[in-house]
Amino acid sequence: MTRKEYWELFKETGKIEYYLEYKKLSFAEKLLSSDMSINEISYKAGFSDCSHFISAFKKQFGTTPHKYRKIRKNAE
Repeated sequence: MTRKEYWELFKETGKIEYYLEYKKLSFAEKLLSSDMSINEISYKAGFSDCSHFISAFKKQFGTTPHKYRKIRKNAE
């Protein structure tokens, strides 16, 4: 989902969870440039379960965190 889609969900439902998930995923995306493990990134970004993080990340970015990291490293 895009930032705009998260914002629209937040405005429609009034549920802050959508906005918070967007913020957590944005933070996790930045952490993927570090050497931290995916598990560690998920917890630092505020996810209590790594599998939930991976699912949410894939929904947001269209790929898993591991593949996303690999693509970014190859692009540099």
